[in-house]
Amino acid sequence: MKTLYFDGYRNSTGAGYLVCDISGNTVSSQAIGNKTNNEAEYYGALKALELIEQGGIIYTDSKLVEGQVMLNWKVKAHHLRTYVENCKSMAKRKKVSIVWIPRHKNLAGLLIEEQQKDTLLQEYQNLEL
Repeated sequence: MKTLYFDGYRNSTGAGYLVCDISGNTVSSQAIGNKTNNEAEYYGALKALELIEQGGIIYTDSKLVEGQVMLNWKVKAHHLRTYVENCKSMAKRKKVSIVWIPRHKNLAGLLIEEQQKDTLLQEYQNLEL
């Protein structure tokens, strides 16, 4: 795959990430437990970097990930440093770019929103009224 999208999320049940291809097909999705939203974003970035082909492009709506990995922004949160260094190393080795896009254009984020709506609808339908 030459183009991937990723998004991390945190909700009431925990955190996770989703990676999808340019057609909107999920290629990886995982719940990762009690992590921060930023950690979830980095889990998604690392999985996308693992799956992407040499010279590919990865889209994200996380300015933090793009900034810290591609633009050498300072990493203030100590717990994110290992994630950032691993992403930088993989991106450099594979000659991959991570590019920020607006939320409404991130296919992975849109898929997560759809899944969360479906879950809420299912929970509502299971309520005994």
